[in-house]
Amino acid sequence: MTQEVTFARPELFSSGRNVMDCTEYLICSSLQTSGLPFHWLFSDSWGFVYRSLSDFSALPPGEAPPFWTNLEKLYGVRRIEHEGRSLKELAEDIVLGRGSTIVLTGDIWHIPWSTICYRETHNNHDILITAYNPASHELYVVDFVPEHAGWVDYEVVDAFFSGGAELNGRTYGFELTAPSLRADDETLFRQLNFARTKMAFAVKGLERMHGDLARERDCTRLVDAWWDPMRPIVAYRESFLEFVLFMQHLSLPGARALVQAGTADTLASLASKWFSLRNNLKKLQMKGAVPAEQIRSRLAPIIELEKRALADLTDLLGPESVKEASL
Repeated sequence: MTQEVTFARPELFSSGRNVMDCTEYLICSSLQTSGLPFHWLFSDSWGFVYRSLSDFSALPPGEAPPFWTNLEKLYGVRRIEHEGRSLKELAEDIVLGRGSTIVLTGDIWHIPWSTICYRETHNNHDILITAYNPASHELYVVDFVPEHAGWVDYEVVDAFFSGGAELNGRTYGFELTAPSLRADDETLFRQLNFARTKMAFAVKGLERMHGDLARERDCTRLVDAWWDPMRPIVAYRESFLEFVLFMQHLSLPGARALVQAGTADTLASLASKWFSLRNNLKKLQMKGAVPAEQIRSRLAPIIELEKRALADLTDLLGPESVKEASL
């Protein structure tokens, strides 16, 4: 493939601050380019699993993120993984030979269009290769975080790709098989019921956490353990809000009831409070003290909002869904 394929930035109904990471942007763009909405990937995004004050996570250990589960389950998409291959092999065999596109993992240090990270920060990053022109020795690159689309010198991409091997001990890329989507009323209510079940589990965990904090005075030692797990917790609430707004945009079943309940406003406030809580932890840690009572006071309204979101979905789905989810 020597002609660039246009991949547009995925259109979001929310502010989208934490909805997607760099890889998810590329996949959502691929779905959108195929003529399919990507929002069903977020149709059961939620999660909070509490084990102790020093041990909680967005998902149970070993459980795949809902994004990837739904990509396969709802869109029928599989990843074809390519590990240990050179950029030349991938460009010639995959992009030119099969006319396919490929996502490459590398080191953002080598990306000149990243004004923040270029030659400043070593970190894994993904870009999409949609075309290869061996005559000009260039690859067509699509990126969204930061945003870039255009022909890039082969050596620049190769440095990025090789840098990923230095970070991870391997070179890695993947293709996606062609997507399809059958999203009917049954699918919608099944996915929303999955979300409702996760919400109920999260509320119980948050209440336990709130109670455990009452026995603490200072949480400074816990901030480092909380910091990374809280990131996907924030992202899942924002991405589920994105799906609710998508429901409203298309007037999917139940959307009117969620509008009347103000569910989108509840989710937006919830995501904002989770984001604020996470950032405040670092600020307090830098000051040298993270009072447990202050964390409890911030967690209390979060719990109430989580309960309200749970009640909205329970009212929408009906009591039978609660019985089925508990089996």
